[in-house]
Amino acid sequence: MKASVKFLSAGFFCLWIAHPELGAAQDNSMVVGLTVTSSRSASVQEIPASFQTKRGAQYNPSIFQEDLKRLLQQYVADGFMNARIESVAVRPSTGSFGLEILVTVDEGMPAVLQSVTFEGTYSLSEAQLKARLGLNIGGRFTKQGLESD
Repeated sequence: MKASVKFLSAGFFCLWIAHPELGAAQDNSMVVGLTVTSSRSASVQEIPASFQTKRGAQYNPSIFQEDLKRLLQQYVADGFMNARIESVAVRPSTGSFGLEILVTVDEGMPAVLQSVTFEGTYSLSEAQLKARLGLNIGGRFTKQGLESD
């Protein structure tokens, strides 16, 4: 069995494994397993709905790289501004003919909303504005929380 690593842009890389029965991962190989795990909690993460690479679909490396970018965007939106793809393994499935894909994400520390400053507000006090916006000072900063406020 031979293995090689291909380094891509923005810190991404793919591990390619050549299996005697399967050969190198091909663009048209079937994806039979797709798992995203967190390096911090070692928990399996939900595959984003925006992923085009899915179980049962044909593997396409360029589409998969776009999926990885969307995965990082989701982590940033969830308040993990320093998230990065720690590793990606694309390997032959042990149970069936096809490819298993394993992605490990290092979230980094979550962004925390430390303070908010209001300027140019004369009709409401800072306390009134914070109460109306429902800001969670000291809580995790997320894109959804910002948009809802």
